[in-house]
Amino acid sequence: EAFSAPVKELNGDVVWHGILSDVTERVVSEREFAERERMISAINNAAPSLIILWDVFSGTILYINKIVSQILGYSPDELYGMSNEEIFSRFPQSELVHMADFNKRVSAARDGQILDFETSYRHKSGEIRLLSIRETPFERNEKGRVTKVLSVVEDVTEHKTAVLALRKSEERLQKLHTIIADPD
Repeated sequence: EAFSAPVKELNGDVVWHGILSDVTERVVSEREFAERERMISAINNAAPSLIILWDVFSGTILYINKIVSQILGYSPDELYGMSNEEIFSRFPQSELVHMADFNKRVSAARDGQILDFETSYRHKSGEIRLLSIRETPFERNEKGRVTKVLSVVEDVTEHKTAVLALRKSEERLQKLHTIIADPD
């Protein structure tokens, strides 16, 4: 990187003064940073789980990956624009008490501790989806209070529906077996 400027001396001559700096380290560092950012973005957007970074105090979403449109029906931009109240209004009223308790537990969690929670959420289409949520403290302030929380969310609706159908089928088979084994 170079910078130079002409300076007119008292005798009328023009002399160029300049500085030449080696910026190799900075350029390499910027390239490495950009590559890490590209890699992290590719991983996050290829992940089958919804990844969200929350600001605890404002309730705003700081980061959300693109799978959100499949899991919740909203684009990342729509959720970035929503208030905390709008986001939480999509949870059934009965779940809000459990969510508040869960959020308190996450705020009290140790660094690296992962807490699990299952809840239901109203998809943008109005359909109720069952979600498995894993959260961990992501950042703390100087007083040690959790300021950011990382959430990984999976839509377990189809899995839970299949498990329930399997249980019902097993119960019917058991009843049928009992009737056949003991017809009297």
